[in-house]
Amino acid sequence: MKKKTLKVISALAAAALAAQCSAAVFADSFDYTDVQDMGEGDFVGTELMDEAYDVSYDDAYTELPMAYKTMGGVAPSIEIDLSDVDTDEMFASLEASMDKLRAEQADGAEAFTETQDASYNYTSDYYYAQLPAAYQKTYQQLASDFDTILSSKKNFSVTTLSGYDIFYMIPYTDLDKSMAMTYAFMYSNPQYFFNDTVATGTGTDGTKYILFITYNNYQNGSVRTAAKQKLDDITNSWMKSINACPDALAKETKIAELICANSKYHLASDGSIVAEKANQTIVGCLLDKQCVCAGFSKTFTYFCHKAGIDCTGVVSDDHAWNMVKINGKWYETCLTAMNQSYTAYYNYDYVYYAAFNRGPGVLHAIFDDGATSGGYVVEDCMKKTFTYPTYATDMPLNIYTRVESNAAGQATVYFKNALGASEYAIYTYTNGKYTYAGKVAAVNNANTKYLSYTIKNMTVSGRCGFVVRALFGNPVTKTNVWTGITGGNIVYANVQGSAVAKPKITSAKAGDGQVALNWSAVSGATNYAVYTYVNGKWAVAGYRTATGMYVTGLTNGVKYGFAVKAYVNGAWSAISSSDIVYATPAAAVAKPVITKAQAQDGQVALNWTTVSGATNYAVYTYLNGKWSVAGYRTATGMYVTGLTNGVKYGFAVKAYVNGTWSAISSSDIVYATPVAASAKPVITKAQGQNGQVALNWTTVSGATNYAVYTYLNGKWSVAGYRTANGMYVTGLTNGVKYGFAVKAYVNGAWTSISSSDIVYATPTANKSDISFVDSQDLSGIVDIFDISVVA
Repeated sequence: MKKKTLKVISALAAAALAAQCSAAVFADSFDYTDVQDMGEGDFVGTELMDEAYDVSYDDAYTELPMAYKTMGGVAPSIEIDLSDVDTDEMFASLEASMDKLRAEQADGAEAFTETQDASYNYTSDYYYAQLPAAYQKTYQQLASDFDTILSSKKNFSVTTLSGYDIFYMIPYTDLDKSMAMTYAFMYSNPQYFFNDTVATGTGTDGTKYILFITYNNYQNGSVRTAAKQKLDDITNSWMKSINACPDALAKETKIAELICANSKYHLASDGSIVAEKANQTIVGCLLDKQCVCAGFSKTFTYFCHKAGIDCTGVVSDDHAWNMVKINGKWYETCLTAMNQSYTAYYNYDYVYYAAFNRGPGVLHAIFDDGATSGGYVVEDCMKKTFTYPTYATDMPLNIYTRVESNAAGQATVYFKNALGASEYAIYTYTNGKYTYAGKVAAVNNANTKYLSYTIKNMTVSGRCGFVVRALFGNPVTKTNVWTGITGGNIVYANVQGSAVAKPKITSAKAGDGQVALNWSAVSGATNYAVYTYVNGKWAVAGYRTATGMYVTGLTNGVKYGFAVKAYVNGAWSAISSSDIVYATPAAAVAKPVITKAQAQDGQVALNWTTVSGATNYAVYTYLNGKWSVAGYRTATGMYVTGLTNGVKYGFAVKAYVNGTWSAISSSDIVYATPVAASAKPVITKAQGQNGQVALNWTTVSGATNYAVYTYLNGKWSVAGYRTANGMYVTGLTNGVKYGFAVKAYVNGAWTSISSSDIVYATPTANKSDISFVDSQDLSGIVDIFDISVVA
């Protein structure tokens, strides 16, 4: 028989933590919300130099997906002699067992849905998303088959090779990428507790396989099912308290507390770390109640997924921890450290260490050199034999930036201050080349959030990329290293002649707790960013594709500055002090209320209530869905003229108080319809009698009422109303001359009065008196319903 070799990868057991770790911390995110990540793929950076250097896409370090680097993939290191094993028979046996199990599951179970839990879908997994499509397909088959194994009681026919029980295998051609997929699968799917580690093997026909190894006799269906039931019981119990938490952060905290309170780090009686299979899985943590870093990491991932929280494991050569996504951001956490002293659950202010950046935008954090927790030096948790990578993409540090082209041939680069850095280098990127632009000294002060560097005398015209690198010291090796460059680090802006035109604010109208903004359109702009400026600080109020926005949530009486940027061809326009427009929101101005809208011939007479402090009133008409300004008055009345009889008009009034106009709502609108003037009633008799005058007048067609007026000493009074065409006006003083006039009410409007309509009479006990005068123009007389109109 041909001699064959099986290479086995240990699942971190042989080289676990040499000392307890303290909790990892997480980095805050850059809060310039208008930063645009315009990356064009990963490519190689070089060591820092003071001259331009070329980097092409062909040089890109793409041999391994990020997942493999992140998962700490290493080549198999243990060799087992298989000279007396028929591996082809073994592989055939395993495949036959799996085929039979798949068929049995297909008969009695629903189709695989690509979900491990109602709250988790691996297609959104951090590592899965970074795998090539072909490897994602293999990942899917693994998930499907492992789900089948998890729910089956079938015994697997396996061959024991020096203590390793193999239950599953997949062929491969590219070991690196296949192991990237395998590690991503193992650490993102801890629910498959029966899988301990993986190995590689070569069949008789030369086919190469990755072999999955089980432990604790879990190839036995009854043993596996019993363990699953115990795990389910614990899971259901814990999830009751986890799901009772109000939000994702509270749930994550509860998960960590439960794990730390119910399991311990697996140490032998002499204090040495125990390396065995179960303590690398959720079985060790939940059933045996003791595990090492891999067990803590997998258990944390397991419950985060159950709670609907994105989480995955991260491993180096000698440690495993987690990345967890809370409120849209990835953070670091280490359950191993928390188990030792989990009061240090989160630490916010420690040093960022570039070499442990394992993914786009994620900063892995450690303590300062020499920092301790529980008496143990934290730096001992790091790999003692860590070798800094040759390729920049091995350790990209995404220092988020924004760029402003604020003058011809000039650009200012603003970037996040990463604590722990000793220096920053700024580069431009055009035509596939990086050009060193200058350095910025680090400021290791937590209060300094951002730094900037202005590049002058730029010869480039048009779109230009900018990137920042940071110099960090390794507290273990005592060496310095520059962070790398990836396409995702590059931020673009237009410089020199192609600077983005600025939008100009054309209106900033203050309202109650808000300001209504309008600005000029910028050609080619696909977005606008609106900013507020108060107390020396800028804040993003929002984004719009249109050229207007209500900026709400403002404090009345506070003066705010406003500015707008336009986003054109991948770059934002700049802002200067001359672009700022100020406005002060104020409490809503009291509204004037229309108290009369009297329709007349071709006009409507309006009156409204007085508003305290108002210096002007604006009168509006509303017709066919459109508003028009009828005029302005400082008094509280107006004749709105030039209207069309028979057309229904809406009317509303605004008051101008302290530089602000009051608002109008639909409930403020009053409607009236102008009508042609009706015929006037004519007084035919005004006979003075004892203390009274007897009046008669002509009938007006269509009149439903008549109003009788007296006029004395320059004042009008309503004597009464009649539906007939006569009335005794009583209660008069004998010997006093009174004027009398009558209005008719026709189709919702009163007729007018002129001087020629007035008849005079004097009450007397002796004789009647009828007299007429036309010496006074009283065309502005109104009836009892009127509040005098001021034209």
